[in-house]
Amino acid sequence: MRRCRLPARANGVSYYLTTLPIWALIGLVVVLPTAAAMIAQVLIHNRVGVQRLAKNNEIAGFKFATVGVIYAVLLAFAVIVVWEKFSEAESAVAQEGAAAALFRYADGGEPEAQAPRAALAKYLRSAVASEWPQMGVESESHGVTAALSDVYRAAMALNR
Repeated sequence: MRRCRLPARANGVSYYLTTLPIWALIGLVVVLPTAAAMIAQVLIHNRVGVQRLAKNNEIAGFKFATVGVIYAVLLAFAVIVVWEKFSEAESAVAQEGAAAALFRYADGGEPEAQAPRAALAKYLRSAVASEWPQMGVESESHGVTAALSDVYRAAMALNR
């Protein structure tokens, strides 16, 4: 049997977790830690006793409140970061959607409309053939940027 080689960045815990079935992931991330916390609480309660634990209730309350505030702040930061990434993705989709608008704008068989359509077709082909693979390795293709500039020039010439 042939063994599949993974890219160097694909190794690790995150890759392992993303390849698990959902039922196993829920068991590993939710059920197992919850069960461990419940068992630890019962063992400590039985070993230490209620009387000794009651003495520390005030101190424990302040500690839990502090941990809760820190957790809330970290959660807020995570929400903000995710929202910013979502907004960036939405903006990128809107920019790429402009290609469809330009294609409709340059509709027609007139010679003036052929230049923007040809430039747009060249841009889209080079984006799919060159830019998308470059995005996979977190890089960019400068030829696609030049093709996009050609699209803008052709659209501005059509507007005059």
